[in-house]
This record gives sequence, structure tokens and C-alpha cells, in this order.
Amino acid sequence: MRIEVRQTASLGAFSSRAGRGGLTLSALLVLACFDLTGCSQKAPEIVPEPIQQAPGLSRSAIKFDTTGLTSVYTSGTVQKWSSGRTEEVSLHCILAPPDIPCALSDKKGVQNYFRNCARQSGGGLVSVDMVKVKEVPCIMTIVKVPQKPSGMTYIGSLTIPLAEGSYVIRVQCIETGITGSRESAVLQNLTTSGKVGIDAHGNLTNWQQDPYDPGLNAPDLILRNKADDERYDKLFPTHPLTKVRFGLRTILRTLELDKSVLLAPPFLGP
Repeated sequence: MRIEVRQTASLGAFSSRAGRGGLTLSALLVLACFDLTGCSQKAPEIVPEPIQQAPGLSRSAIKFDTTGLTSVYTSGTVQKWSSGRTEEVSLHCILAPPDIPCALSDKKGVQNYFRNCARQSGGGLVSVDMVKVKEVPCIMTIVKVPQKPSGMTYIGSLTIPLAEGSYVIRVQCIETGITGSRESAVLQNLTTSGKVGIDAHGNLTNWQQDPYDPGLNAPDLILRNKADDERYDKLFPTHPLTKVRFGLRTILRTLELDKSVLLAPPFLGP
């Protein structure tokens, strides 16, 4: 199947190139933040096309629980599922060596790489965590991207980088209805308790910062704020960030890797 999206050039480019597995890892991570059609109110036009198997990597090598989701798109390198509401899950095979510019043991370098990918998409970094699935090193990330006219889209990814390519499992959820309610409630609580203040210029203090570089600041940066902390998820069970974290935990708990992945040469760096 091919999903034809005629909203922006970036979306069109993503649909065409992703179907052939012709993206680098960073390009997928950047363009993924614009690929929100699975969560839109209006379903995209679906055009049947022959399914071609990607050389070297196989979607069938990665399995996880998709209960409650419906498959809405399949190609040789991509499969997408939708909840029919605001959540979308997808599996991508990247047929090029990872362009991560450092070894996975370099935590700061990995954080910088994913921060740059988020920033290029107009989004901000919520978290970057190194995890292992059956001893295979993986990277779990969450970014947030501002929506127009308001609200955020949250995108969680589990990246499995190998020497010759990568698998990326993505969970994304858009904010609908009354947006900003989580931030407003947490901010009110923290200002009342004195944990967040207001400076002489009317700016909030101790409210937001980069999760790994507190001194980093720029006008175009989307920063993680206190309301993004995982401890607030239980107070906001229907919030899209809570749903993304739940989706990533479900994938980690149920993920099955084929021997072709377990025995594949690992990514050791550039």
C-alpha cells in the first residue's frame, strides 16, 4: 500500500522514500515528526501497490504486541498501525548504516545526535535512554513537536541500530481537545509551593530546561518542562505523553527479535 499525502513537500518525500527504505536514520527521525497523518481527523488516501521485501532487513524479524491496533499501511520497509483515534505505531527498516556520529557508549554524543534530530524537526527532546533487548543495545527516545494552533505531538521511538541498517519502532500521539491542561495543573502546583518562580522580567524560573544540558538555551529550542516528568503520568492517564510512555513499555515488554537481528553485526560507531 502507498499512502498519498498532499499536504506538504516533506510529507510527500517521506512517503515516497520511506516506502523504498531510502532514508538515513536521522532523516527518518526528522521527517517522522511531520508524518502525523495516521493521527489526523481525516484518513489519508490509500493506494494499493506491490509489496517489495527489503534486502538485508525484514519487518518479520521484529514482532511486538499490537492488540487494539489496526494495520493501515504496509510496504517492504514500513508497517503502520492506528488506534483509529490519536495514536499511531509504526515499524521502519532503514537500509543504510546508522549515521549516529559516535559509539553508543558515548552517552553525551548520542544525546546530542537525537537532540539535533528533534531540533531540526522543530521539536524538543524529552528523554534519551539506552536500553538492551536480549542483549542487543537499543536507544529509546521521546520528543515533542508543537502543533498548530496549539498542543503537542509526542513521538516515542525505540531504535535498534545495527552495522548495516536499523529498525525503528515509533509510537506517536497527538494532543486533542483542551490542550495544555497537564502543564497548567503542574505549573499551578509548583508555583504555589514555590518550586517554580517568576523573575523580574516575568519569565518562569526552574520550569523548563534541556534534560541533559541545563545550560543550553536558544530562542528556537523546545525545552522539556516539569510537567513532562514521568511521575505525573499517573495523574494524567489519558495525556498523549503518558500514552507514548505506556506504548514504549508495552513494546519493550513484548518485543521479539529474530535470530537475524540477534546475530547481526552490531553498530560500533562511525
